[in-house]
Amino acid sequence: MNIVQIQYFLSAVSLHSIHKIAEKYNISPQGASKAIKKLEQELGVILIERSTKGVKLTENGEKILGNFQNIMDNYEQIRLFCDGLNL
Repeated sequence: MNIVQIQYFLSAVSLHSIHKIAEKYNISPQGASKAIKKLEQELGVILIERSTKGVKLTENGEKILGNFQNIMDNYEQIRLFCDGLNL
């Protein structure tokens, strides 16, 4: 699991689309979908349902969503802290 996979997952949830996150991060839809799929495989659960109409959270995805949001919030706090250091 890595921060990029989590970022793509959270973006897929908020944008309801693999294609939109691909555009947002300037990657291919296949690359975005593959990153989320690797995250799902590592966790052993399906987080989103993919269809031609977009993506939506599975029941497991709903249960885990808050944890991933916390991880991203903490990551951003760490980045802001480090940006403020004079290294």
